[in-house]
Amino acid sequence: MVFWYHPLVAIITIVVSLILLYIVYRILRAIILGIIGGLGSLWGSIVPGDASSSDRSKPTTSSPLSKTDREEPKYPDDPDAQQAHEEAQDRSLADTLPKGREYDTVVLENTGNSQRNEFRVNLYGVNVFVDENVPDSVTEGDTIRIQITHYSGKMNAAHARFVSF
Repeated sequence: MVFWYHPLVAIITIVVSLILLYIVYRILRAIILGIIGGLGSLWGSIVPGDASSSDRSKPTTSSPLSKTDREEPKYPDDPDAQQAHEEAQDRSLADTLPKGREYDTVVLENTGNSQRNEFRVNLYGVNVFVDENVPDSVTEGDTIRIQITHYSGKMNAAHARFVSF
């Protein structure tokens, strides 16, 4: 055991151990945030009245998001994923996330806007940007309550204001 008595070997061992712990932490954090983000789309698929929770063979109703002239499928090798993607494109954002409704959600990421505090969350598979009344103390991974305020111009995302922790 003379090997461990050398201070340089002990320091190198500690540094390598800390690096490995950090790598494991980042991997587990990515997995957990992926699961949390995926729960939003999973939950959205089982909400009663949602087109994706009913029989997939039934046609969905068209909305302004309908794409009748799809040139190339996004998921050519996975027909189920392609059908789910097309149904998501066809659903109405106002039906999925009504304005004024409040939700508890987990902050997925800081969007990096340096002029104001802005975060992205995911509800029912829809990106929601929390960009009003956000305190500086909000960080990634926090559970917050938000209220939907408006939709993006293309109706493919929503915006919300921070309500509380």
